[in-house]
Amino acid sequence: MPLMMDDSINVGDLFGEPTSLELGLPPSASPARGLAQRLDEMRLLGCCQKIAWSKLGCIAYISQDSLRVKVRHLQCRPSDGKWVLSDETPLMPITEAHGGHALTHLSWNEAGSDLAVVDVTGRVSVYHIPFALNSVNGLRQPAFSPDDGSQIVGMMWLNTQRSVHAFYQAAKVQGRWAYSPFRRRPIGPFHPANKAALLCITRSGSMKLLYQNPDGRWDDISVDLKSTSYSDRLLSHAALVATQNGILVATYSINWNPPQWDPAQQPKQTPPQFPVPSFRFTHSKVETSCTVPGMHRNDGEEPDMMHQSISNPLYTLSRLDIILPASDNAAGTTANPWIVAVFSTPPQATPDHPGPQGPASVIVRWQLDTAAFTLHPKFDEMAAKRNSTQIKPRPVLRRLEDIYSDRYVISVDQIEYGNVVAITYDDSSVSFYDPKTMALFNGVDDANTVTGLAQAGFHYAPDASGCQGQHVSFSPSACAAVMLDSDGQTHLRVMEHSYGAENGLYDENAQITFINEVYRALPINCNFTVEQEKLMNHPYIPKCLSIQAALGFADKYKPRSFASSVSWSILQLRHAAILYPFFFQYNKGIQAEPHDPVKTTNSLALIILLSSMSRAFLRFICRGLRGIHAGYTNASLGGDSRLQYAEICQALDATPARIDVYEKFLSAVDSAVRHAYHGAGFGDTERPGPEKELLVNARIPPVLVAAVSTILRQTVPGLKSEVDRMAIYMHDYSWLGFGSDLRSELYRRTREVDIIKKTPIRMTIAQGSNGPQLGKPNNQGVLRRRCVRCCDVSEGTYPPRSVLAFRMIFKLGHLRSCICGGMWTLESGLNEVGK
Repeated sequence: MPLMMDDSINVGDLFGEPTSLELGLPPSASPARGLAQRLDEMRLLGCCQKIAWSKLGCIAYISQDSLRVKVRHLQCRPSDGKWVLSDETPLMPITEAHGGHALTHLSWNEAGSDLAVVDVTGRVSVYHIPFALNSVNGLRQPAFSPDDGSQIVGMMWLNTQRSVHAFYQAAKVQGRWAYSPFRRRPIGPFHPANKAALLCITRSGSMKLLYQNPDGRWDDISVDLKSTSYSDRLLSHAALVATQNGILVATYSINWNPPQWDPAQQPKQTPPQFPVPSFRFTHSKVETSCTVPGMHRNDGEEPDMMHQSISNPLYTLSRLDIILPASDNAAGTTANPWIVAVFSTPPQATPDHPGPQGPASVIVRWQLDTAAFTLHPKFDEMAAKRNSTQIKPRPVLRRLEDIYSDRYVISVDQIEYGNVVAITYDDSSVSFYDPKTMALFNGVDDANTVTGLAQAGFHYAPDASGCQGQHVSFSPSACAAVMLDSDGQTHLRVMEHSYGAENGLYDENAQITFINEVYRALPINCNFTVEQEKLMNHPYIPKCLSIQAALGFADKYKPRSFASSVSWSILQLRHAAILYPFFFQYNKGIQAEPHDPVKTTNSLALIILLSSMSRAFLRFICRGLRGIHAGYTNASLGGDSRLQYAEICQALDATPARIDVYEKFLSAVDSAVRHAYHGAGFGDTERPGPEKELLVNARIPPVLVAAVSTILRQTVPGLKSEVDRMAIYMHDYSWLGFGSDLRSELYRRTREVDIIKKTPIRMTIAQGSNGPQLGKPNNQGVLRRRCVRCCDVSEGTYPPRSVLAFRMIFKLGHLRSCICGGMWTLESGLNEVGK
């Protein structure tokens, strides 16, 4: 090992000189429980990851008996606002699907919606998250014919053609952080129809591609690797990674015929013709076995080749990975990848060779590089040679310095888009390294340049419970990790800062600083007095608002903080502003309710009116409501449709303030704010500052005090004759959840509001029940979904009863996620108040 696919690799450079790297902790007095079994699994089979955390937030893990898969997720607990792991939900019926064979490996696709489950015979089944984290449905039944050589030793999902915004680093310039954003482009090959595709390497040296056709059916192709002809035994490990030159397993590429596929351009034919893949290889060869441990340096001097270390037979390969360097520029180009192999000794084993006992694990690294061919000088005398074409450089593997550890390495993970390598040890400790130099991130090196959280001082504190996890999986942001111990129990680990935090939460000033940096980094111009249309499709505004709303959430029985209430209100207005265009098929639209004219400057309604972002959403809502009247008047409706439209129009006509009056009120507020900015000499470059002050700190900036005076003394009194002030004053606003009065407190404890439809849901407690049965409908056959982030609920049938309803929900993005961006989890219609 390792396995590379090229004819011209020079094996002479594989045996470099290692340098010991102190990793900080002394060896354990005794091996962790279950460590020997875990090391045996890693030694015998490359695919033995029994816990996996998807990008959608679903955590899947294999049970202790290796026959079942269970799923959990991270959620905000409604009773106290703490983030905890949910109850486990079994993935059914996986035991029967795999014929009772032991399950060995789990792997999520890049999007986090599809889960591959592998058993000991090499059979693969695929499961899918349709709309809730605790509802995982079967997508593909296991189909590989089991034999001795079908065990899977390497696996990877093909990427999807979806680029994301990322940051290479943050650098402090003149006391302020400057960010380096770029669009991270995915690396192919891709499925032409953007469907799922899974690549597997088997023990016998076969490569299999499982792919989904546009009609949802699965197919596969396979081919034998020529490299196995160089080996006298079966494969045990295989590493795969997508690079700009193809997939490196070695090196190969996948061809699709046709390379692009559009269903709209396909001719009407039966049966339909779908893209068909094929493999293309460059020849492969196997490197000779390397010396482990490698040669030691003597006080920094060059090693003596006559005293080369003898390879210790107790060291066996336990893990093989390929690390692709992080992209450091907008073009997306990267340096050459590294091959990382972990060799470990059996626990409590005494090495059978002279000298002291060696380290528990040795991390051996090779860099994939290129070198020019060197020919004998006699070839220069040949005229034909001088006139020949230029010879391409040959790929070589250059061995880097080995890394020694007195603890056993159980996992090597590349996190934070390749900027950090996380190494997990048998004592459940986690260390972070620079992938280029393998220098340890300790949080105190360069405080002015940060490429990852570990470099900024964040770390995983030692587990106080004494958990010794055998498997680990990191969250998509690597801010949390979940470990699986030898008893099949999961343990949540949360990243902390070296300075610590009081009661697990940072103070309000730290939260405000964090939110300010989020707005700066993305970046978001908070001034929407002119470019209001950009609000509707801005990808980061709802994310920023959701973060701010989550920071101010204590529990479902207490009102949010004032700053959090501002962002939460704007999220509701945004939801209303984009709902009506799909529902009534008009350009802009939404629901909203006018609020009571304010009496103090510490007013949520006043902040909402002064902010250009929320005021724009209110204007979009008014457009949509006017569209209802126009649709009722102009459209040819009949039957139930006309009756329903008539009821909606009657409800709008009965509101305390007509739509045209409310639009006139918004125009007057616009004018007051515009004059306040103009009077203070604030142009387009100065306005984002006070607008950001409104959103982040929920404070009225001094420049807008004049606008407040105009609104309260001129605008509101001028509309008194056109609104029903008594109806506004007497209306019950407790369902909004912003008040701290007794009526609002009672509503929070007895009722809930559907976060999507804004309809009340009464709380009921099951008699003699410890809690809801997840994923099952209530007595009316209606499924209830609860958001794992904001803890709000939504009721409805799934799938929606009509095709139009399904399209609308899918277009709004609420099929899997709440309006705050959090994922759904299923529960019954009976609420457990104390949960």
